[in-house]
Amino acid sequence: MRFKALLLCCSAALLLLGAGCKKGIPKDVAARLKPVQLEWWGVQETEDEVQPILDEYRKINPHVSITYRRFRFDEYERRLLNAIAEGDFKGPDIFALPSSWARKYRSKLLPAPRAVTMPFKELRGSVKKELYAELRTTRLPAPSELGNLFLDAVVQDAVFETEPVEGKASEPAVFGLPLAVDTLVTYANRDLLNAAGIPEPAKTWTELQTHIPRLTKLDAAGKLVQSGAAIGTARNVQRSFDLLSLLMMQNGAVMATPDGEVRFHQIPSALSGTRQTPPGLDALLYYTDFANPTKLIYTWNAEQPDSLEAFLQGRVAYFFGYSYHRPIITARAPRINLSVTGIPHIAAAVDPTTGTVVGSDVIEGTQAVAINYANLWLQTVSERTKHPNETWDLVNFMATKTPVVKQVLAAAQRPTALRSLVAEQLQDPQLKVFAAQLLTSRTWYRGVQPEAAETAFHELMDDVLRSADPNQALQLTAEKVNQTL
Repeated sequence: MRFKALLLCCSAALLLLGAGCKKGIPKDVAARLKPVQLEWWGVQETEDEVQPILDEYRKINPHVSITYRRFRFDEYERRLLNAIAEGDFKGPDIFALPSSWARKYRSKLLPAPRAVTMPFKELRGSVKKELYAELRTTRLPAPSELGNLFLDAVVQDAVFETEPVEGKASEPAVFGLPLAVDTLVTYANRDLLNAAGIPEPAKTWTELQTHIPRLTKLDAAGKLVQSGAAIGTARNVQRSFDLLSLLMMQNGAVMATPDGEVRFHQIPSALSGTRQTPPGLDALLYYTDFANPTKLIYTWNAEQPDSLEAFLQGRVAYFFGYSYHRPIITARAPRINLSVTGIPHIAAAVDPTTGTVVGSDVIEGTQAVAINYANLWLQTVSERTKHPNETWDLVNFMATKTPVVKQVLAAAQRPTALRSLVAEQLQDPQLKVFAAQLLTSRTWYRGVQPEAAETAFHELMDDVLRSADPNQALQLTAEKVNQTL
């Protein structure tokens, strides 16, 4: 009976967060086995999607409890800033940030340490069970090692310099890790394409141009009744900043230098002498021509509804979006005959004798670049957390432990951030379109005022459509964005 009571006591100790039967446990371990309560805030993941993470983590660390809270995007930043600003900190220990916000929040983030130390305990012995406990140290990926695990887009956005403090210089650090990386794709309404005699969605921007006149319908007054594609304007095209940025990058523009100087308004040095105009300017004109009534490819304007809403209503054939748009489309417009394909690329002219790119037949230029656009959120740790070991241990666990990551990605139907899972997702019918673009996916804005940068791009599109000189407008936009970096 005494043996059974002892065994019951020790079993209960494992479940009751280290309480009870601590005989033989070192004091430093016992102190670390006290209950820890963490709060995690996010936007994209639902409670059901993150529950596998929490369940698996609790199996290893039963003394750690995690509460996950999901917010609407339009309220998230306000709630987050209010919570962080409270004198008696009651905000989240872990919170998700769009990668473009990370540097803006740098002073509020705790960079990843080189290692974390967590308590571990278990019952050992085949006949007489004895409680064994110790502190175990787990090494976290260093900034220079992150690229071995994650996609290039993750490394570019998650690693940046710490703030210099007295007696300590700034140094590269990991400021967050993602659960997924999304890529911009083409959603098409097959019924509208079929009616126009178009068998397959456009694979290149040239092909898209040829589709537009066949898909666009105007009434007797010249008003758009059906649009070929939701593209050309700023505020009623979802992620228009991403779409224009992608066109510039594909056309060979250098958006900004590594040390933070805007260059999208210039001819890159690699193209000097082979171009007359900056590739960013040509991409801008290509983009806005879709909303220019004087152009053959006119198909969209500022009077149209939001691009996603127009697609849901069957009023536009092509919509450019991310994987998070797919469940919205299938839930709200289940009757749409939906096609999901890769984002168009520039159809480059190739010299048949040398095999080198000599020009583009869509956007004027001499270099077409295989680039896709990434969208990712980083799970970051508050610099005010009272539990730095537990928070970073959890972030590392949920972002790098492959079985857990696979479970979450499958539930959420999102593309992976881990290199090791790309090949597997290429075999998934729902995810292969996104996965095929992951290795060439990029972002570019890494400043401290992402909203100001996006506003500057929106104003640029508006100004060009109002007949402003496009070259001067692009120069002015570069100056505005440069101030935010």
